[in-house]
Amino acid sequence: MARCDVCGAEVSSTQPQNQQVAQTVQQSQPAPPIRYAGLALRGCAFIIDILIVSVPIFIVWIIFIFGKYKSEFLNATNSTTGMPFSPETMAGMTADANALSGAIAIVTLLYFILLEGRMQATIGKKICNIRVIRENGTPTDYTTASFRNLFRLLWFLPFSIGGIFFILDIIFILLRSRRVGDIAAKTCVVRR
Repeated sequence: MARCDVCGAEVSSTQPQNQQVAQTVQQSQPAPPIRYAGLALRGCAFIIDILIVSVPIFIVWIIFIFGKYKSEFLNATNSTTGMPFSPETMAGMTADANALSGAIAIVTLLYFILLEGRMQATIGKKICNIRVIRENGTPTDYTTASFRNLFRLLWFLPFSIGGIFFILDIIFILLRSRRVGDIAAKTCVVRR
């Protein structure tokens, strides 16, 4: 029987003494604390992601609108009303703007779900060096990413209700480092 160099106790094992001590020390060390991403990092990543998604759609929309209403743009004043565009043209442009908003919302939602489900981070999150994980530290999947991002749709509810949900998310991030969608989906955004 061998004796432990540290405490003098008898050690009976086929492993060398140093390996036993190393394993005991390794098993007793607590996991490192989770380093949550704060509001500034999350906000920066979100702005980058929105620009990545919105700018190309907006450029295509401008080209589409100019092509569709080219004659109205070239004849800047309507002779009967004195307005730059006829009421019919304005109604058409409004409908097209609403369609643009819907397209941006759908593409943005898919962008977040697909990238967070596949790589645990969007391009903005990668640039800001943060990622999405489950509470237990495992990577997210498409289901988890879908669930956490569907809560973003609450931001777009009419009559200022969406604004209330947006402000609630900011408050939750400040107080708990997680927004409502993170809590519901049991995920968190952490620093890499």
